[in-house]
Amino acid sequence: MKPYGTVPYFWSDWYDARIQFVGSPEADEVVVVDGDPGQSEKWVALYRRGDRLIGALTVNGQTVIMKYRVMITKGASWEDALAFAEKRRAAVPAS
Repeated sequence: MKPYGTVPYFWSDWYDARIQFVGSPEADEVVVVDGDPGQSEKWVALYRRGDRLIGALTVNGQTVIMKYRVMITKGASWEDALAFAEKRRAAVPAS
């Protein structure tokens, strides 16, 4: 029997913003891959340890956070996570 395991997750609503985090914050590097925390109401940051995606933080990113949780569960590489983020950014028309 395989032991139960899950990717940690939390969320909080602050006024009009939903903040969500999955994974671990103990990263070698954190990169904002979508939006701008100082300018945007919606953004995504990814957390890397070695060559793996280990965490994701979103503000108003309800449609993407669980996709990153699945990637972390499956042991996605950092390159795969960045490629996924780029594909999502390219698919959204500029406002």
